[in-house]
Amino acid sequence: MIMEWSCKNNGGPFELFVNEVVAEIQKKKISGYTENINSINPMDKRRTALMLRALTHFNEAHCLHLAYPVTVYNIVKVLVQHEHNDEEFEEDLHYTVYHIAVHEANRGVLCEYTMLILFLINGLEHGKPDTIRKICASTIRELSYVRDNQEKLGQSGAVKTFIGVLKRRDSLIQNDAAKSLLYLCENPKNTERILVEGGVELLYEWISSKELVVEVVKLLVKITENALVCLRWRNINGIRLLFSTLKDDDCAKETKLDFLDCLINVCGLDPNSRMDMRGDDNLVAFILELGKSKEHLVKVKARELMNKINNRAKY
Repeated sequence: MIMEWSCKNNGGPFELFVNEVVAEIQKKKISGYTENINSINPMDKRRTALMLRALTHFNEAHCLHLAYPVTVYNIVKVLVQHEHNDEEFEEDLHYTVYHIAVHEANRGVLCEYTMLILFLINGLEHGKPDTIRKICASTIRELSYVRDNQEKLGQSGAVKTFIGVLKRRDSLIQNDAAKSLLYLCENPKNTERILVEGGVELLYEWISSKELVVEVVKLLVKITENALVCLRWRNINGIRLLFSTLKDDDCAKETKLDFLDCLINVCGLDPNSRMDMRGDDNLVAFILELGKSKEHLVKVKARELMNKINNRAKY
């Protein structure tokens, strides 16, 4: 009965069977359901993939993460080694991996499988079904949260691929790309990869176009903790862009704080940027005005920036 249920019936009759599903999990454990995933019988394969997708959708299933190494190994083997003519079968397996990745305790296990990482990155390419591309992007985003995974993901090509997503303005997954890059840049080597891939210039273009600004500026705050990024940002006239955008009446408070953090980073790490800001009377006057803002955090950030511009330790 449960095996026949379609995961696509969200909020459907499956809700009636939650207790039975939990009982199945406790009795057999999830790894046992992978036995038929290589079956020559198409119906057995479909039912197995469907059951895995359904079971891993529940928190009760996530608690059994110790059973997942076997489960993940079998899923990866099937996804990577075989050509599938059944898009729903592949989709169910991808959703299973995503459901597993949502649970933090499982993310390290997933990243142990280099072939899985490469397969997920490859799944972002144009030509893949949109559903698969979106699931792959969401799964990599979940894996990117974990510091121990970030270098391996970057080394495997995740940074280069996500920069490519932003360059072609791939609306389906560009939000996931920006968020994943933000997490990946917790590792300094990934910031260097962004620099090499032309990511600094790319962020300039996104901010100029006033699209995806919230996500992009948060990423810029992170990468301007690198002195070479600050130098590149000054060389492409990025300070002027931040200043002009900061003055925009439509600039939200949180975004305004992020812009100020970017300027603080650049001013602190690049002496020439600091001199340029100090010599710009309009910029200085505007920052001084922000230092009188009724918004406390904006006022604090503006005064911190003014302190950096004047190269003082305290204000």
